Amino acid sequence: PVCRTGVSDVCTSQPDLQSIGRVVDRIMKAASEGSDNIESSGMLLLVLVCFLWGGNMVSIKVSNSGIPPILAATLRSMLASALLWGYARCKGEAVFLRKADLGFGIVLGILFGFDFMFLYWGTAFTDASRAVIFLYTTPLWVALAAHFVLPQDRLTTSKAIGLISSFFGLATVFAVRSSDLGPLYWVGDLMEVAAAMCWAS
Repeated sequence: PVCRTGVSDVCTSQPDLQSIGRVVDRIMKAASEGSDNIESSGMLLLVLVCFLWGGNMVSIKVSNSGIPPILAATLRSMLASALLWGYARCKGEAVFLRKADLGFGIVLGILFGFDFMFLYWGTAFTDASRAVIFLYTTPLWVALAAHFVLPQDRLTTSKAIGLISSFFGLATVFAVRSSDLGPLYWVGDLMEVAAAMCWAS
């Protein structure tokens, strides 16, 4: 059977989660084996993910016009948690962390909570097009943190040049302002950078 005993009610109400999960598993397996070939369904799924990520900031900006940012972030997290719980039950995965991992889970949860808070709140002050640029500075902060935290992932000359170029690009975007921006646009920009830092952590 596709679903495990005792959770068929969850699997019956969400049949697509199984097929999506199998496609994701095949993509991850191909990536771990260093394969350059991804099946067509995997390619379509990746395109869909990129499309959803691209529309993320726009949807947040639209929702902020009718729903307070913090409330919107809370509702989104609750819905995502319910879907993830259902998916984990269908896959037979443990939903709750082991006691030994609980401390790490709490820290990650707090960081992710701040990430969403800054993400939603920041778009109330700045444009979605600016917000997405600052949000996706995450690789910059990951590379910097990895240099000090991960001994096997130190900065090299080429990495340093890339980071410096990224920093100047970030500073250029921050300095440019359109006439449609409000007076506190820089607050939103900084919030999106803070969200990127929390995400990188």
